[in-house]
Amino acid sequence: MTPLNLITETKISKELEFHLNEGLSLTENVYRPYSENFFNLINEVRNLYNKLLTGERLTEDQRKDFVSSGINLFKANTRSIDTFREGFVKTFKNKNINPSDIFMDSDFRPDKISVNGQEIDLPRGTILDNFDISTGEYIYLLPTGQRFKLKR
Repeated sequence: MTPLNLITETKISKELEFHLNEGLSLTENVYRPYSENFFNLINEVRNLYNKLLTGERLTEDQRKDFVSSGINLFKANTRSIDTFREGFVKTFKNKNINPSDIFMDSDFRPDKISVNGQEIDLPRGTILDNFDISTGEYIYLLPTGQRFKLKR
């Protein structure tokens, strides 16, 4: 769902609707600058903007769909990173470089995790599996099928 759809599904004032339909910026306000009505319109837009930022207008299904789309994009990215990194492993080993010491700035997975009270390098093939909206935790899936949560 686009921000425009969210706005069109929201009750807005006639004045804001006029600005949207005419493509006018808020500086070309229909009210006298700095009047009470001028600021009411500005506040209406600010409130809508804040609702869009927090996802307040999204239903639970829309939120789940949004999270699912993001996770699928992230999974595709991490598979590409793993494939790219794997292409250099032989070279790293020939140069006595530990492949786990190679940092890729677009890989948001943690470097190390705690499994059964023991800190280990993140196994290759670990993917982001889900995101818990209520707790803000990322749920990763290890190649073994085991899941772990991480809050950032």
